Amino acid sequence: YFLRFDDIWQKILSYESLVQEFKPNGLREHLTVLRWLTTTKQITIDSATKEQVAEQERIINLLAKFDDRIPCCINDYHEHLEQKLLDGRTSLKSVRLALQPAVGLCMQYEVKGLNTPTQEHIDSYLLVKHGQYSALYGFVTFLNKNYDLRLGCNRPDEDDIQKLKKKEIEKEMILLYSQPKP
Repeated sequence: YFLRFDDIWQKILSYESLVQEFKPNGLREHLTVLRWLTTTKQITIDSATKEQVAEQERIINLLAKFDDRIPCCINDYHEHLEQKLLDGRTSLKSVRLALQPAVGLCMQYEVKGLNTPTQEHIDSYLLVKHGQYSALYGFVTFLNKNYDLRLGCNRPDEDDIQKLKKKEIEKEMILLYSQPKP
């Protein structure tokens, strides 16, 4: 840690610079040094900056889930959300929370290139992840507006959710029953 300081800057920087360079997880790895810097009042921890950098890292990691290329619809949606952020109409955390189900949907159904999710994809995804309805609604609205689609973001029927849960429990019970007994 100190060698890196000396190599790069030859002095101790502000907390903002440190968190940008090492990221919150990197600073966590050097907690003893960070405590020493704060105890000796060489830096002051800024929680807002720390949270902002952490959210940026989460967004980067979310988009990095696509091994090869990010689908155009996700890339366009991310740019749309970034523009809202620049305009002051949303927060960085809201950008991440909006991207998360969109990325999850495209990952689960292997949406690639110029393709977009289908109505069947959306319905199936919401059946399993019905708690993400509100966040996914924004993505579906974006797709309809920008890709001239007619997709719906329909809340799954409670009976369908219960049937799916029952099937999952049955699968789990069969798996447990088929395991060798000790």
